[in-house]
Amino acid sequence: MRRLGQPHRDEAKIVKAHRALVDEDLGSVAEFADRSELTMRSLERICGRHFGFTPKLLMRRQRFMWSLTSFVLNKGSKWTDVIDEHYHDQAQFTREFRTFMGMSPSEYAA
Repeated sequence: MRRLGQPHRDEAKIVKAHRALVDEDLGSVAEFADRSELTMRSLERICGRHFGFTPKLLMRRQRFMWSLTSFVLNKGSKWTDVIDEHYHDQAQFTREFRTFMGMSPSEYAA
């Protein structure tokens, strides 16, 4: 029971990685590693072990969640108005949407 109350040995690394991940300006995995103050390999291990995804997939998921949240919170908005700026184009967003939601953005909106 005592061990359950103890912080995880990677807690500081996990917190730094999470803080970097939720920064909307984060643009690349290399930048993710730099902001987390970890090597690329350490970031991969921390993300896989504690978040369950690769750093790249975590960033894709986070970018998608920002766009989805903006759409839901801004009633009457269009997808083109809320797509995260890190998407190259609407087609990329639509592919990501299908990957994460299993449907198109318009199907979700309906």
